[in-house]
Amino acid sequence: MYVADGAALPGPVGANPSLTIAALADRMSTRILESRASLAAPLAGVGAVMVGAAGVESVGVESVGVESVGVESVGVESVELPAVPPIEVGTEAVPMGTETVPMGTETVSGGRPFAAGRADEPSVFEGRTSLWFVEEMRGLLTLVPPGGAARRSGAGGRPMAFRITITIDDIDRFLTEPEHEARAEGWIEADLCGGRRPIAGGSFNLFVPGETAGQRRMCYRLRFWDADGRPRTLAGHKEILPGAPTRLWLDTSTLHARLLEGHVEEGGDDDAAVVAAGTLRILPSDLVRMLTTFRTAGPDGTGAVTRFCRFFLGELWEVYGPG
Repeated sequence: MYVADGAALPGPVGANPSLTIAALADRMSTRILESRASLAAPLAGVGAVMVGAAGVESVGVESVGVESVGVESVGVESVELPAVPPIEVGTEAVPMGTETVPMGTETVSGGRPFAAGRADEPSVFEGRTSLWFVEEMRGLLTLVPPGGAARRSGAGGRPMAFRITITIDDIDRFLTEPEHEARAEGWIEADLCGGRRPIAGGSFNLFVPGETAGQRRMCYRLRFWDADGRPRTLAGHKEILPGAPTRLWLDTSTLHARLLEGHVEEGGDDDAAVVAAGTLRILPSDLVRMLTTFRTAGPDGTGAVTRFCRFFLGELWEVYGPG
């Protein structure tokens, strides 16, 4: 049992803190659900355990050095664990089930130890400053018939939303590397995927060069399993195009997205089957809320936020500024 009360506040706030306590309790509940869902996701699709009636002949657990376990006296003939969708360990997919699964000290989700820490509070690397914030988007995706072309029209679209924590593990490295890549964790919610699904692995790239001169892109790649255990990838980008400053809000708040079959890596979108396509948007109210979620860990957190904002606004000035 978890108790969320005024003890979380560092001191008296003056006014009645009931709404503040309620907001903190809601945030805590969301984080608990997200962290538990992310741990349970790899088990999605596990079938029933088949139990017979005679005696256990053997249970193969080669990955931990056990060849067989004989327990003939308990009246169980065999235990069969069917294969389930793989867990991504670093850059390597590890299938679960009757196959050998070497776990050891491997890590999951871009370097974070499996089951370590809360999703919105990244591990602190010694001597580095981490920065993270939360983004929410929602919109409509239109189903694409097999072999058909993806359409971005909202006509007949199905609702989809996501809430992700974008984590920059090292702000200095993020600002200097041309990919400007960060991790993305959280959930996707869509009825065509079976409701709310935890993200198994995601990435975010800020202001990478586009296809034309002066163009920038914000790229999102969110991999997950749907309710039927099928791997899916939500891949999308925001087009930041040179033009009138009046386009700034439209460009930075509109995500052109496609739902792809499989867990698709960068560069493989053209070869992947498209399940649905459409646009997601961030609402002004969501933007205001996002600005309140910026957090840092490590030395000089204020300086890290300042450098990030200077980079963000500087790139927008390069695209939309005069000249």
